[in-house]
Amino acid sequence: MPKTRKNVDENFKVAAVQRLQTGGVSANDLAKELGVSIWSLRRWYNIVRERRREQVQRANPLPRLKSWRLSQAVNQYSRRRSSRAD
Repeated sequence: MPKTRKNVDENFKVAAVQRLQTGGVSANDLAKELGVSIWSLRRWYNIVRERRREQVQRANPLPRLKSWRLSQAVNQYSRRRSSRAD
């Protein structure tokens, strides 16, 4: 018998990921309990994690700015060193 695709809404996915993150149940067991594949559950987990990471970055752009400034300083230092070597 062919497998049918289970359509679930966004709230279901987020709740499943939250339950997975709280621990107490393995991803395999949770997927079986919810009637979804382990791959779907992992994909939802990755999507939710990426969204949260983006929200944190938008809320706090300072780490990106520091990283950019550091890379600029390294580039400038490298240019100075290479010009001295000539």
